[in-house]
Amino acid sequence: MFVTRTEFPRLHPELQSPPQIATSSLLLVPLEPGDLFVRFDTFATEDAAVSTEMYERLFTVAGLSTTPLMYAVYAEWQIADPELIGAWLERSRRVFAIRQRVLASFAFDWMLQRRDHVGRYLVLGVYGDKDGATRLCRDHPEIKRFLQAHPAAAYTATDVSGMHCFRIETPMDASRTTIRG
Repeated sequence: MFVTRTEFPRLHPELQSPPQIATSSLLLVPLEPGDLFVRFDTFATEDAAVSTEMYERLFTVAGLSTTPLMYAVYAEWQIADPELIGAWLERSRRVFAIRQRVLASFAFDWMLQRRDHVGRYLVLGVYGDKDGATRLCRDHPEIKRFLQAHPAAAYTATDVSGMHCFRIETPMDASRTTIRG
């Protein structure tokens, strides 16, 4: 699956509608004033996902939440040493699995690899509550312990975007949404 990210300063009706060939779309409203609106669109093939910011979804860890999906968070990472990418991905998978186990509102985490930028990854998480997305995804005691024991710097990973938090424009039913895919 291929994913594109589109950022825009204001919510325009034409930006709310995903491309017709997209298999799903997630429209995000920033929680912080001054942040940009974001739309993630998914596509079945790379050819369909024409964009300057295209990612390939490497893996998903899904949670057990059945509450409406109301919040999302993402951060973009750069891994400087290509030899550490595999270890970085495994570390991320383990963080996602901890979120799956300890956060009741955790819906899913996606690991996305930027297609045009070697070593660039985007983590997109979706939650049923604001606290899970804005705080607990990093600050839950068990998650925090793991992150302290496995610091990003040990994998030459740098958070290049900072953590961006959003409200999902149209809350989705976690049991029926196609964006989980």
